[in-house]
Amino acid sequence: MDALLVRNSLKMFTAVFITAAIALWFERIEFVWYPLMAVVLVVDDNDDHTVKAATARVMGTVVGGLVTFLQAAAATARTSTSSTSPRAA
Repeated sequence: MDALLVRNSLKMFTAVFITAAIALWFERIEFVWYPLMAVVLVVDDNDDHTVKAATARVMGTVVGGLVTFLQAAAATARTSTSSTSPRAA
């Protein structure tokens, strides 16, 4: 058996197992296969590619969360300023 194949298979198994354990432990994810699919897509044969893909994924998540937060804050500010405007008597 090829040593590289065994190494990559063990790396994939470990990543999937840890991800499944965390997802099941927190009981916040309805479909556990979502994070498992992310692991399968991110883990690569080459460790350099794996780190780059994981970094890009984390940065995308952070930017998406920041954009959503800013949109929610802007919507809340618009709602609160329009509801506190003085009414004509």
